[in-house]
Amino acid sequence: MWGWIALAVFIVFIIILYMLSPLISPLPVKLHDAHVLITGGSSGIGKALAIQAVQQGSRVTLVARSKKKLEEARAEVLLMLPSKTKSSKYKLFL
Repeated sequence: MWGWIALAVFIVFIIILYMLSPLISPLPVKLHDAHVLITGGSSGIGKALAIQAVQQGSRVTLVARSKKKLEEARAEVLLMLPSKTKSSKYKLFL
């Protein structure tokens, strides 16, 4: 019997969390004119974050271990620049 009560309480708790999640979730970060430093920016999540940051209008600094991969990622990120933006704002560091 206590098992069923515990299960019902747990289900109610999950439903309440689900209903409150829009109220407690973090607000989206506005990156326009921000400077974003991304480590591991040559591939995967780091490169995807760099592309998102560039598309939102931020200045991006990519850091990676491999210079070749970093330069390839930089070229790909620069392709995603809005047409009105100058590429001189974007830097490449190892």
